[in-house]
Amino acid sequence: MSYALLLNQSIKGRAFIRTAIYLPSVTSSVAISLIFIYLYNNGGAINAFLSIFHIHGPDWLNDPSTALPAIMIMNIYTTAPTFMILFLAALQGLPATVYEAARIDGAGGFTLFRTMTLPLLRPTMFLVVAVGTIGSFQTFDQVAVMTQGGPLNATVTPVWAIYDTAFKQYHYGLGASMASDPVRDHPGGHPDPTPLYRRHRTVLRRNAMATISSRMPGATTSPDRQPPSWLTKVAIIYILLLVFSFIALAPFVYAVLSSFKTPDKVLEYPPSFIPNPWTFSNFSDLFNKGGSDVHFARWLFNSLFYGVAVAALNLFFSSMAAVRAGPAAVSRARHSGSSSRWRLMMIPGEINWISVYIILNHFGPFNLIDTYWAVILPLAAQPFSVFLLTQFLKGLPVEIEEAATIDGASKFPHLLANHDSSSQTGHGCRRHPQLQGAWNAFVQPLLYLNSSTKFPLTVGLNFFNGQYSSHTNLILAGAMFNTIPMVIIFFIFQRYFIQGAATSGLGGR
Repeated sequence: MSYALLLNQSIKGRAFIRTAIYLPSVTSSVAISLIFIYLYNNGGAINAFLSIFHIHGPDWLNDPSTALPAIMIMNIYTTAPTFMILFLAALQGLPATVYEAARIDGAGGFTLFRTMTLPLLRPTMFLVVAVGTIGSFQTFDQVAVMTQGGPLNATVTPVWAIYDTAFKQYHYGLGASMASDPVRDHPGGHPDPTPLYRRHRTVLRRNAMATISSRMPGATTSPDRQPPSWLTKVAIIYILLLVFSFIALAPFVYAVLSSFKTPDKVLEYPPSFIPNPWTFSNFSDLFNKGGSDVHFARWLFNSLFYGVAVAALNLFFSSMAAVRAGPAAVSRARHSGSSSRWRLMMIPGEINWISVYIILNHFGPFNLIDTYWAVILPLAAQPFSVFLLTQFLKGLPVEIEEAATIDGASKFPHLLANHDSSSQTGHGCRRHPQLQGAWNAFVQPLLYLNSSTKFPLTVGLNFFNGQYSSHTNLILAGAMFNTIPMVIIFFIFQRYFIQGAATSGLGGR
């Protein structure tokens, strides 16, 4: 929330700062895990930083008492920017006219925040807590890359236990039973929370306005505390944003610089921040070194192919499903089918691992395991994509569809032909997460692929780390290849992503 409140101000350089803070969430879980393995090393940067304060850092990932907290810290570091986007989307959706009326009546900044902003953000807070809690129970990638459940089972999570039982010990029945346990106590009749958000927002807005009106300073009351000067406020905002940006960028900048170090310098203690000497051979060695099962160029191509194919198929199928209702139909039957979509979104993905594996293994006369289709098909139609576009269509004026229908346009061509700024926002909001998710996909390729030539970059990096863990300089260079493309894409399209999130219900509104 602090990130969002600061970035919601009209300041220069906001796009760069927003990209810097969001960088941990753009990066794949595999790349960030490999970076933190390097940072958590017994002689790594974190322990070197603690030694400045005369604190002897532990062996983070090899000590049962610190391994799980180390993964938790990394998860908080990577998920906080995602929640920032949700809060930022909610803040940009708050009614500006209500705030203007309150300021005219004399309400100060703190009064507005306490009596209006916080109550109106309560649905988003509920959404963040719910998503964060669900995500913590589904932690898998970090455990698979960093500790594999160790040491002494200190980092075993429910999802890792399912994977280990079903796909490493080959007890598929027991694994399927373990996967169904988390949802046995989850009743299938939960109502769609979207109407609750809408009603809750209306009540909160009325209560907030009533509170503001009752506390407005009149002629006989003392005035509200004066806000700090404009320069002081801007200075404080920039200082806080620079601190947050430094925290977000420091691990990546250090990892980027370390990828230019020679093998004997990358693990030296105390670590040096600037490479001496600089070497560019690490990036070229990725394509030349390794055994016959290391195909770095092919892994890059596979990641790009999976990302484009999954994003295109999700755009096609989600558009077909969402336009089936359209803004006019949604306005007439607003709750129709929404509860089903929410139930599908709430089903943990690990429940489907074994069933999808069996289906792919016996896909009619074909065996799709260890093929490109094994990764593309399970990701080709996501309930979240349909929900996102449907929520966006709810915000479109019904008159647009009615006028197009009168002119003889059918629903699907009408959707494709609507290239105004709002439709670009909706499609941009949907394309970027799907492309990012497919590029960073790890679980599906790990489960359904066996040949190293078909691995995406995420699984390839994990495989390379397992086979050549001593080549830290090459591992860090590979992590940069996985990170930089998504950073560039988010920096270019972040405006559409934020606007789309604000208009599609991602902020819990």
